[in-house]
Amino acid sequence: MNSTYNISSEHDNFDEFIAGGKLMIRDVKEMLADEKQAVDFVRNIITEEVEKEEESPLINQILETSRQLKYEQVLRLLEEMRKELTKD
Repeated sequence: MNSTYNISSEHDNFDEFIAGGKLMIRDVKEMLADEKQAVDFVRNIITEEVEKEEESPLINQILETSRQLKYEQVLRLLEEMRKELTKD
């Protein structure tokens, strides 16, 4: 694998949950490297959920099953995952 695993930037407050999600989505993107349509599909799902904000079934399910997480963390995770899927 040829991924660079720099998961933090000077503007980020390090969050283990978000860092783990970024690493995971990078691996997913690499696995789907030859499947642009699949990457677009995943990115579209994430985009739709982010746009739904508090009404997002995905965000609410994550919050229900991981009570230690906050809404802002989950939303930021999805936003970061979407950014990772948009990078070349």
